[in-house]
Amino acid sequence: WLKPFQLEVQVPGCKVQPNPYMQILVLPCVFGIFRAAAAASQKACLSCNANSLFDEALDTSQVQLLQRETQVNIKQHRRDVNLTLPFGQESRRQDDIFYHVHIPKVAGISFSQDALDLLTAKGLRLISREGCFAHPGLPDPQPRDRLVMIRNPAAHVLSQFNFCRYGIGVREYIREVTPPSDAPLPKLFQDWVHAWTTLKSRGWSCNCTPSADKVHALGLSENVVRTERINAWSKPPWALLDDEHLKEASWPELDGGGTIWHHVKVPFRSYVPIDFQSQRMACKHAMEFMDEINMTMAFQNLDQAFHIGVVEAYQSSLCILYAKINDKLPPFCDCRDESKWQTFVGHKVNTADDDEATDTMKIKSIGDVPQELRKLVDGLTYRDQQLYDRAWARLVREARWVEARHGVKVLCDEAQPARYPLRKDS
Repeated sequence: WLKPFQLEVQVPGCKVQPNPYMQILVLPCVFGIFRAAAAASQKACLSCNANSLFDEALDTSQVQLLQRETQVNIKQHRRDVNLTLPFGQESRRQDDIFYHVHIPKVAGISFSQDALDLLTAKGLRLISREGCFAHPGLPDPQPRDRLVMIRNPAAHVLSQFNFCRYGIGVREYIREVTPPSDAPLPKLFQDWVHAWTTLKSRGWSCNCTPSADKVHALGLSENVVRTERINAWSKPPWALLDDEHLKEASWPELDGGGTIWHHVKVPFRSYVPIDFQSQRMACKHAMEFMDEINMTMAFQNLDQAFHIGVVEAYQSSLCILYAKINDKLPPFCDCRDESKWQTFVGHKVNTADDDEATDTMKIKSIGDVPQELRKLVDGLTYRDQQLYDRAWARLVREARWVEARHGVKVLCDEAQPARYPLRKDS
């Protein structure tokens, strides 16, 4: 499928190579490459001195062409010579399949529903699985491109614990599949963090891929979960078609093989808070946890994904995806118009994770975590913080691209969100 796009592009002073992923166009050589982009070539200028182009005298026609095609001025390009321009609708084929890499507790179900609405309206298809970036599990429709949401690592860790500790149906399942001889899930967030910090210091690793067999053949929660989840996973967005036939024998690979229901061999039967997002961006199997994560691969996958969104800028992230797929943006994408911005109505699923609101020991906001505990959380997620920094930088670049292309500002505050933000009622 790459052959139609293997075009020769002549850019003075640049070494031009094909972009094998056809997902982004990097512009360190701004002027020479614009005409190639307009022709929908899939090339990238990878080796030249971009700054020298700006230092050369430009004739009036060049300046007018640049301003007309990008709707931004020369000064903007001085700041953003590495501006990322993702190829969207112009490089799509009907029935192209996108894979939403659903990292648990990263607004995954909400985003999958919003993305499904957007993509199907354009004749495109989506599967959403809690698997590795590299592989969506079974059945595998061999999707062409990846969509990923990334979250503030500290908030992500707290959300993992609260879901396991308080989630209706989840806590019962965890209790049932935990053998009496094993330590139960701690009742307090700080105890859970301390326990995982100790495990990390000991070099914990695990191929925790579960068996297709149940832990307890007669377990009520386990039987209910398997029946309900297999039924749900047979429908979009987990499957391409309604009522796709799934076999319980494929349980270790269903929904990517990395849901909370697959964590039956993990300590406390909970999520693993050790750089969980980086693990999913670099793993070969969702339940394989190595003591060292290949961050080169994680960064490469993040850069090559068709779309990277950030939970803390959810609406902006969705609007950037709109811009890649559509010729125009919906009104709710204009962040400078508060009345329009507030008209956004997305899918809000799994936003509440408990029915024990009276539990005074529960930490509901990451901003409420005490300072001494923050150091431990940071120690568990320092790689994820690097991933988050990179994801935010890409989000800002692409938001500027949307503004240049559509004249609409979709990200009004480009400052990266605080790791431990103050609560709104503080």
